[in-house]
Amino acid sequence: MGLKPFVLMKNHTTKKIDDEIVVEINKSRFLIADFTGHRGGVYWEAGYATALGIPVIHCCNGSDFDNAHFNIRQYNHIVYDNTLALKEQLQARIARMLVSPTA
Repeated sequence: MGLKPFVLMKNHTTKKIDDEIVVEINKSRFLIADFTGHRGGVYWEAGYATALGIPVIHCCNGSDFDNAHFNIRQYNHIVYDNTLALKEQLQARIARMLVSPTA
């Protein structure tokens, strides 16, 4: 799709990770936030991107979606059962976003 994904966990840095997260979110066209496991950081990162007007693609494994905090349930999530399903749904969602950024 011509995009360059950035996964901070795979970036070997000696800098403070929170600062790196903010820098990378600020540079992003959109953010993919997977809420599986409901780590506090993903809620913060998605909220930060939303506050900046950066689109967020919300994802969660179907086996864990019922545990999602009620504040994020109002967003359209990609609920997936396996990584292939996630990949296919992400490709479709991103393609729609690239054609119509408000999709």
